[in-house]
Amino acid sequence: MVLAGRAVAQLAQALAPHAQCIWLACGPGNNGGDGLAAARHLHRRALTSVGHCEVVVTLNAGATTPPDAAQALAEARAAGVRFAEEPPQKWDLGIDALLGIGVTRAPEGQLAKWIDLLQRSPAPCLCIDLPSGLDADTGHWHTTPGRSGAAPPTGPRHTLSLLTLKPGLFTAQGRDKAGQVWFDDLRCAAPSDVPVAAWLAGRDPKATTASPRAHASHKGSRADVVVIGGQDVSLNGAGMTGAAVLAARAALHGGAGRVLVGLLEDDSAAVRWDLQAPELMFRRIGLLLERNAMGHSVVVCGCGGGDAVASELPDVIACAWRLVLDAGRTERDRPRCVPASPVAPPRCARRIHRAHASRPGSSPLAGRDHSRGDARPPAGRLCAR
Repeated sequence: MVLAGRAVAQLAQALAPHAQCIWLACGPGNNGGDGLAAARHLHRRALTSVGHCEVVVTLNAGATTPPDAAQALAEARAAGVRFAEEPPQKWDLGIDALLGIGVTRAPEGQLAKWIDLLQRSPAPCLCIDLPSGLDADTGHWHTTPGRSGAAPPTGPRHTLSLLTLKPGLFTAQGRDKAGQVWFDDLRCAAPSDVPVAAWLAGRDPKATTASPRAHASHKGSRADVVVIGGQDVSLNGAGMTGAAVLAARAALHGGAGRVLVGLLEDDSAAVRWDLQAPELMFRRIGLLLERNAMGHSVVVCGCGGGDAVASELPDVIACAWRLVLDAGRTERDRPRCVPASPVAPPRCARRIHRAHASRPGSSPLAGRDHSRGDARPPAGRLCAR
């Protein structure tokens, strides 16, 4: 807790070096104890600094206080930290130390009120470990009716994750609530016998040292990408052409050479070219299969494919050299396109036997129950893989 408090205080000073008022909202548990330890460091820094900075702590004391938090409270009082019943009228930096990783239900009473104040304030907010009210595993935001709910915070948001990064900071509502995520391991190395729950996808550190693209390179110098999807509106009234086009543009930005796009549409509504990315090559899906363009390409299949992709899926699975399959989940937690074709599962098995690479993906809409009007983003994305 001492190390956590020092880390929070150092980051707070870096985020708001000229703050005249810092409000620390501390809860009854160890998360509040981290805030109290940070308040002591910030108070001592304020006493020795040239400018005037007022450090104000509001404490929501529970029926029982963990020993470490009680010790932090005693040390803060002994250091002369100012405690108040209500938050200051205005603050330059708010520090959320109300609730930690054990949240299972919506906060109530004073806790909910202070969380709401931090959410609505235009001042920057630094959350200790994770935003109060956020589920550390799923990213689900626990809120009470009438509060700020799923709306993004008003002011700049920062979160200092301690010891380990929490999956909930990067899923569902966690990204909006956490803002800029910082990390401090508090000098504790991760135990080697604990399995990793998830990997955070991002730029490969080695990619920064890779040689730039040669000036004499051309579209044939890089790998080809084939995108199949984008059900046309004329098929069943649900047009999703944009999904395939966006995926193809992303492939271009990612460094692909040629990007061929096969849209699921009839000839009367055929898209000829993309105004924003004229380098995209649109082809009929049958032509891609006939010329075996997929045999030496990375194939992305199912982006906005809807029901129309089912008829093409068996051939795609059989021909693709590398396959990324957008198998969005339904409310029954089964792949959307694969069960529509009885020959697809055996061909998937043959891909595994041939050691052909395949990677399923899930839609951001996965987990929503539209029949009940559920518009919440999925909370358990990690469990859906």
